[in-house]
Amino acid sequence: MIIKFRAWLKDDKKMVPVWQMFFSQQYGETRVMVKSPKTGRFMIGVFPLMQSIGIKDENGKQIYEGDVMEFDFHDIGKQKAVVYFNQRFTSFSLRPLDNFQYTDFQDGVVLGNIYENPELLEESKCSK
Repeated sequence: MIIKFRAWLKDDKKMVPVWQMFFSQQYGETRVMVKSPKTGRFMIGVFPLMQSIGIKDENGKQIYEGDVMEFDFHDIGKQKAVVYFNQRFTSFSLRPLDNFQYTDFQDGVVLGNIYENPELLEESKCSK
C-alpha cells in the first residue's frame, strides 16, 4: 500500500495532494509541499493533513481521514459518520453523526469531507 496524504488549503478552499513532507524535530511540526491551485507553483507550509486509510468506498473512491461517509442500513435507513484516526487503538475508525451501527468502510459512500463540505456535519440530526 502506498501511503497518500492530502492537504486543505484554507485560503484557496481547496483540497490538494501532498507532494513531499518535511518533519522538524526542532519546531515539532510537519511542513508539506503542495502545488497551488491558483498559480500552479509549488509551495511549502503547514496545512491540515488527511491520510488515506488505504481502502476505497463502494464506488471505488479513496477514503481519507476527515471524509464524511454515508451508509445505507435497510432496517434503519441512511446514516453518516466521519473517518478519523483513533489514537487509542492506533487505527482508522468511524465517528457516528447519527444513531449508528458498526459497519465496514467499504460498505459506505464518501459524500465529501469536513473542510470542503462542513454542511454535511450540520445536516445530521445528532451533529454537535
